[in-house]
Amino acid sequence: MLRGNVVRGGILCVLLSSAVLSCGQRTPTEPDLSTRIVAGPVSEVFTESPQLESRELLIDGRPTDIEWNVAGNPVVVLLRSSEGRGGDYYASVRAVWSYSPFNGDSVALYLLIQWADPQVDFQEEPLVTNVNWHDPDGGPTVDCETQDPLRDEANWHRATDIHEDQVEVEIYSDPEGGYPADRWRWGVGTTDPATPVAQTEFTNADPVEISGGTEHPTGGWSEDLYNSGAGWADDAGTLTVQDNFLPGSNVPLRIASKGTRDTRLNRGKPTALLIWRYVSKPLEACDSLNPVRLDDASVRAKTWHANDYVPSFLMGMPSGSQADVITRGGWERGKWALEMRRLLEARDPDVGTVRGAPHTDDVPIHSGHTYGFRLRVFNASKTRSSVSTILPLYIKPRN
Repeated sequence: MLRGNVVRGGILCVLLSSAVLSCGQRTPTEPDLSTRIVAGPVSEVFTESPQLESRELLIDGRPTDIEWNVAGNPVVVLLRSSEGRGGDYYASVRAVWSYSPFNGDSVALYLLIQWADPQVDFQEEPLVTNVNWHDPDGGPTVDCETQDPLRDEANWHRATDIHEDQVEVEIYSDPEGGYPADRWRWGVGTTDPATPVAQTEFTNADPVEISGGTEHPTGGWSEDLYNSGAGWADDAGTLTVQDNFLPGSNVPLRIASKGTRDTRLNRGKPTALLIWRYVSKPLEACDSLNPVRLDDASVRAKTWHANDYVPSFLMGMPSGSQADVITRGGWERGKWALEMRRLLEARDPDVGTVRGAPHTDDVPIHSGHTYGFRLRVFNASKTRSSVSTILPLYIKPRN
């Protein structure tokens, strides 16, 4: 499911080679652009920490010096407007790969991508209603004996001019862009949410609700695609995102359940931005209460009003190869920080091992090899993008 695009070209915020963000410059100073990205080896133990924590780099969208200083200075990447339909600006990229401090086995590739964006765009084509359940004087306008306005196609439309921020990372088999290749697509509204509930708080929670609680508890995923030379196709497995409408329709299939509105059960996201499908409910006839308004204490009227909306997509746990790329984006003070992690050789879905045979729809990554890396950033658009050239990504071997 490809969606698109660009950082707004009118505001140029530059990530300089020193990682200092300089905003508001319409003619930025050209940094010394690197010719390749180097992923150096790091132990899973935080060697810079006084506590020497034995855990992986945490994928939570909040990069810290203790995690990323070991990668050295960021590589500044120039993103060019794609076909004249995006802005030219810079992003910074850091990369490392990790190994076990106990047996030396290679583990995973980590990426940190940062770029400027004046505002966050969460929604992707929300479904908008024109139903007014009450008139301005508070009287009901709907007679449920004769009407079913919430499931009437005429009362809904899709806001096709509203789109999420998203990023695509492509990893090619060689530095010239040879196939096979991987594409990892992250969208802030369609792939990111993942915060599990605490098993100690919700003792009867389904296992899917506590999944990931001991690994990367605030990490989401990226959609995983593969290209063997015949075009991009989804990797095997269930995608994180599913349509919340039938083909050709704009009527929502499901809404947030009023019985489980606790944001912890909704993967830590407000129901206005996310419907976690395991705690949702079908949109029923004449269900006068809008669950989003129910959650907003500042709104007195809790029924449906014109221009109320429902997310167009349902979120859930991915499976198989779609669960390979753990990702989380964090936005702060006009800058996105996107952390990504994929096993160097992805887990075998049949065996279930962490370092088993690679999927047939993933590019195995080995130390000492050079791959092609391309970055594409989309900002609130499906038709404009900014993209880098294919840069060499070198997986530096251990000494």
